[in-house]
Amino acid sequence: IRGYAKSVNDGIYPKGDLTSTMDVIEEEAERLEKKIKDLLYITKLDYLSSRNSGKSAEVELNLTVREVIDRIKWSRQELDYEIKLDQAAIHGDEELWIKLLENLFENQLRYADSMIGVHLKKAGNDFLLKIWNDGPPIEEGILPHLFEPFHKGSSGEFGLGLNIVKRIAELHHGTVWAMNEDGMSTFYVKVPKR
Repeated sequence: IRGYAKSVNDGIYPKGDLTSTMDVIEEEAERLEKKIKDLLYITKLDYLSSRNSGKSAEVELNLTVREVIDRIKWSRQELDYEIKLDQAAIHGDEELWIKLLENLFENQLRYADSMIGVHLKKAGNDFLLKIWNDGPPIEEGILPHLFEPFHKGSSGEFGLGLNIVKRIAELHHGTVWAMNEDGMSTFYVKVPKR
């Protein structure tokens, strides 16, 4: 950002003209803003986990999943969705669940070729959320480290989003994992019933 801004100040346009050069500055500023927000969010989650002081109310997870899908669908309108959501009432912080879902779906949108699947069902004393896409499988070398901070696939951004997903799931006594299943990258979140 500083390099491009200095170039513009000196009358030099690395991308050919002022508009294209300023577009790069804007894109990089957005990336930096997202990274800072994710780092701050991780700090917030550290605070909540050390104090065990997250908000706890009944969350209709199926409705929250539907709300997030309806909001993110516009960014890649060409994708098809396979959605099957059982009613799932859990205790937790809805704001945190929205963040978890947004981060998972952001990954799905980045990698999907033509479809995203979402199933939410009862599994014993838990609810199991499964989200997958028909894009390339997750690189085998990345799988064991996917939810660690700053580990990312070749098209990943910062390696923070999935770490946030894991921390939020754990705050709700849940677990999260990913695998290549039937040639598709698949993410699971298991959370106890209320």
